[in-house]
Amino acid sequence: MNIFESLTQAASKRPGVVSVLVLGLTLYALLQLFELPSFKPRLSLDASTENLLPLDDHDRQIFERVRSTFGESEAVLMSVRLEPLFTAENMAKLQALSDQLEKMPGVKHVFSLATAPNVLAQDDELEVSSFTRQASQDPKAVDAFPAQIAANPIYRGILVSDDGVHTALAIALDAQGERRFRQDGYTEKFRELAEQTTGSDSIWIAGSPVIKAESTRAMMRTLSFSLPLVYLIAFLLLLIAFRSILATAAVVLTISIAIAWTAGFAAISGMSLNLVTIIAPPLIVTLGLAYAIHMLADYFGEAGPDL
Repeated sequence: MNIFESLTQAASKRPGVVSVLVLGLTLYALLQLFELPSFKPRLSLDASTENLLPLDDHDRQIFERVRSTFGESEAVLMSVRLEPLFTAENMAKLQALSDQLEKMPGVKHVFSLATAPNVLAQDDELEVSSFTRQASQDPKAVDAFPAQIAANPIYRGILVSDDGVHTALAIALDAQGERRFRQDGYTEKFRELAEQTTGSDSIWIAGSPVIKAESTRAMMRTLSFSLPLVYLIAFLLLLIAFRSILATAAVVLTISIAIAWTAGFAAISGMSLNLVTIIAPPLIVTLGLAYAIHMLADYFGEAGPDL
């Protein structure tokens, strides 16, 4: 007799002890999923693709080294259409938009015409203020902005489009800002703020944080749809196959305990659901159902149809 058979026989002789132990472990696992007393979920969703690479992957090591040297490379990119763009009034709108964006919690810095230096040599002096500040000090200076930007390879086609009616804002987020962006719907908040401040109805927002936020919402929608659906299918199949409410309830309870233990272990380990592990809950239900069908078939074969 091996160890597994010995444990199985010992468990069958003490069903009360086993039931109390399973109940205690299940309650402990469920409590690990939340931060008390706020009940904030501990198990998070991670939609980033770089974490899918192995820790010893060469490309990931280069990415982490660049990030540690130059800081977070991910930024939200906003494009605003203002026609004509180069007017003192529109420069003031861009200054106001940049200032309001930087005041939002989680925003570290905004790079735009309001913060990008426009280096000018005037007699013996060197002017290094931003485009919007120069426009506020001398509205006539705006007329020279198109030529100055066209002559600057860093700004041309990047900060201002070639047609001269679109301008870009790069919004850098801190670690808290990335979480806020996903949880608090910053995509729409940024868009509403840009529309109210500039009056433009052509606002585009892109970037890695936007993709992560949308991927996280898609993952949540998929999980909230697929998991109940798999549960429902499993319940109906068991009910049709064995015609027993108690047998069906036992299987559903067993599968639910397995999911609770798995999620609790993931929360304790600091793991998160990513683009691959998001399939774990439906997979647990599917595998648990397969094992449960074999066990019920053996049980009914020995004990008869009554349960």
